[in-house]
Amino acid sequence: MRSLLAPIRRINGKGNGDFSKACGAAGILESMELNWRERITVDPKILVGKPVIKGTRLAVEFIVDLLAAGWTQEQILDNYPHIRREDIQACLAYAAELLHTEHVVPLQHA
Repeated sequence: MRSLLAPIRRINGKGNGDFSKACGAAGILESMELNWRERITVDPKILVGKPVIKGTRLAVEFIVDLLAAGWTQEQILDNYPHIRREDIQACLAYAAELLHTEHVVPLQHA
């Protein structure tokens, strides 16, 4: 299955290598990677191509924002009963993979 993050990996010089191998924690990370790939999708026709929970218009960033704002998983599930706990975990796993592939380059002041 092609990674949704392939363009980011190429930009960062990671190539198309396996995420779990790149991070060195094969078992747990590989499981997380497969989990989010089953539940998160990107379609240019839905929210201009933002990653969303499959079958919804709930963006990954929205779910992560709710968690960052202090919402519990139970509160999210109560307010959005059409998603499952695994969908929330998939959002976090997707965000984790994105952060693992990110490289920050400090800018020097002129």
